[in-house]
Amino acid sequence: MAKTLAELDAEFRAGQAAPSAGTSIDSEPVAPEKPIAKTPTLAELDELFRVQKKPEQQKAASSKTEEQQEWRTFLLQTAYSMLVVYLLLTFVFGVTLIRGDSMQPSFHENDVALFWRLSGSYVQGDVVLFRSDASPDILIKRVAAGPGDILEIDDDSGVVIVNDVILAEPYIFAETYSKGGNSGPIVMGEDEYFVLGDNRTMALDSRYPSVGAIPRGEILGKIIFMVRSAGA
Repeated sequence: MAKTLAELDAEFRAGQAAPSAGTSIDSEPVAPEKPIAKTPTLAELDELFRVQKKPEQQKAASSKTEEQQEWRTFLLQTAYSMLVVYLLLTFVFGVTLIRGDSMQPSFHENDVALFWRLSGSYVQGDVVLFRSDASPDILIKRVAAGPGDILEIDDDSGVVIVNDVILAEPYIFAETYSKGGNSGPIVMGEDEYFVLGDNRTMALDSRYPSVGAIPRGEILGKIIFMVRSAGA
């Protein structure tokens, strides 16, 4: 019996709603369409930029802090070193420039000498520095006799005699004469030193009454090291 158009239309609609006979009910479902990505606002982009930039800013700030700390440490170490050098050169050591020819051949003009301030006592052969009213400059001379010694200058032979023994002086430039001063015997006081220049013909030293024996308290120190000048 022929079907009406209404019946055919009803069967077609029923076939569209139910799965076809050749189609498995276990087949994968069709994936839903992806949602359309939301475009970020300017405020969101700015916040994202700030979050990403913050570690870089922290790193730069940390690097700057470390650099400042290194400079601070360097400056403190430099200041400390300068203070130590100042204290050493003021109270322990001293540096002086040799002037004149009175200590030739051991010392020459413009030689640089380092001296020790804290010795307190001196022996024969020590080269000492002291001040005297006889000269505006610091004088540098060699100890010939110390406290309690008896010194005499023999003008006939040109030698120095200390405690009845001729003083061995391989460092002198010429023989020793009193040059019109006191040739002795001279007895050194408890804290006195008789000093002579190595260049006996040129030296202003204890042979002259204007200098005389040097009290211990007027001695600035003894030379422990010397650097020869370039022109010597």
